[in-house]
Amino acid sequence: MSSGAEIIIPLDKKGQFQKTPLYIAISPTDVATVWKFPNSHAYFVAGKYLGLAKDGENVKGQRYRKLTEHEKNIVSDAVKLQDKEAVLKFELE
Repeated sequence: MSSGAEIIIPLDKKGQFQKTPLYIAISPTDVATVWKFPNSHAYFVAGKYLGLAKDGENVKGQRYRKLTEHEKNIVSDAVKLQDKEAVLKFELE
């Protein structure tokens, strides 16, 4: 699910990723959150964490800012240093 420059990961989708994400520095003050799919070389690059997505008092998921092309390249290079077979996805299906 995404809208404009944001991606929202619904709570029910979080279970498809490993519990602990990778954090990749994209600038001196910002990090990108990268979620790995278990038992694979596939990763979902969520982007910069913005906070919780809420509907009133109910939490719907987590909000992330989409990355620029330059930031995507930084993240891709960093993840591929750790996992040479990495396949990165920048959109949530």
